[in-house]
Parts: sequence; C-alpha cells; structure tokens
Amino acid sequence: MEIKVGARRTEVFREEGIPHAEVVLSLPVAKGEGAAAAAVNSFYGRLGEGAMEIGRVLLFPRAKARYEASGDPRRRFTHRPYRLELTAVCARQGEATEVRRTATLFHRARRLYTETVTERITPEGWILPQKPPQRKKAAKKG
Repeated sequence: MEIKVGARRTEVFREEGIPHAEVVLSLPVAKGEGAAAAAVNSFYGRLGEGAMEIGRVLLFPRAKARYEASGDPRRRFTHRPYRLELTAVCARQGEATEVRRTATLFHRARRLYTETVTERITPEGWILPQKPPQRKKAAKKG
C-alpha cells in the first residue's frame, strides 16, 4: 500500500457573491486494494468531511454575522474570508508511513490557531497516534 498526499481541494462558503469562509484540504490517500487502503481512505475522508462541516456550520455563520455587523461603508472591498487549512505531509519510516497533519485557521494573513498531530500507519492499515517526546524532569536537590 502506497500513501501519498492527494490533490489540494478548496471549498468556498459565500453568500451573494461575498466569500465569508473557505476550507482547504490536502490529505493523504492510500493507493492499492484491500482493507488497509480502504481503512486509511475512510479515516482521512471523515477528517475532510469534518473540516468541511466546521467551515459550513461554525466559520461561515460567524464570519457572515461579523460582516453584517460592520458599519464600514467599504466593507465589501476590505472584507477577507476566514480560511481553515487541513494539510498533511507523509514520510516513510521503515515499513510504516508517518503522517503529520496540521490544522490552521487564518484571517487576514494572521494565524489564529494551529494544531499538529502525527500518526503512524502500519502496512496492515492501523493508524496509530504518535505521542510527543517526553521531557525528563530534573531531580530535586534536597
């Protein structure tokens, strides 16, 4: 099973021609047949659907309300949409594949939120979370 990052997909949520929110997805896709590839594609497909739902249900109504509440007469020309990006990078780690996913929310070129998660995908299709490295605590001097 070969895992690569799929094509970039963008969905723009707009009303009356004014974009209020957009979601950009670039997630892994497993090439091949069998249960392992189906499991990987199903997992990342659900993540993509969830990101689209966040854009449609959370970001779009809030951005639209903020636009309508603005008293600026130039708001139509200065308004910028919120952008949620869910991207991934794949790397081989022996038999497994390591996927590093990053979710980032932008508004007016400012990063408002970022979260990075790393997963290891086995050849059998198991998607295992990678824990961040543990820091060792210094021994107390007594």
